[in-house]
Amino acid sequence: MNAADSVNLVQSTAEIFAEILKATLVVFNKEGYRIAATGHFKTKINEWGPATYPALTAMKQKARVVILHPIADEGCKECIYTAVCDKKTVLHVPLVYDEAVLG
Repeated sequence: MNAADSVNLVQSTAEIFAEILKATLVVFNKEGYRIAATGHFKTKINEWGPATYPALTAMKQKARVVILHPIADEGCKECIYTAVCDKKTVLHVPLVYDEAVLG
């Protein structure tokens, strides 16, 4: 499988999970760049996610981060989208394989 096939596989998988969960889904690499996304983030693939500080925390701690009240949460203060945020809940889950964080 070449790099383009891998990118297509990750994007297709994100779209399937988003449809099942009825949610927007974003996949970041370990540096915080979007490598796959659905919803309004789909046009922001390959951009660094300024709203990803909780995601970066999840990756660093290798533990999920749940934000029950976006905008009011401390983890969302740095987000540039708080003025237009319509999120009800945010869940960040690190992708870990053999103790290494992939995203």
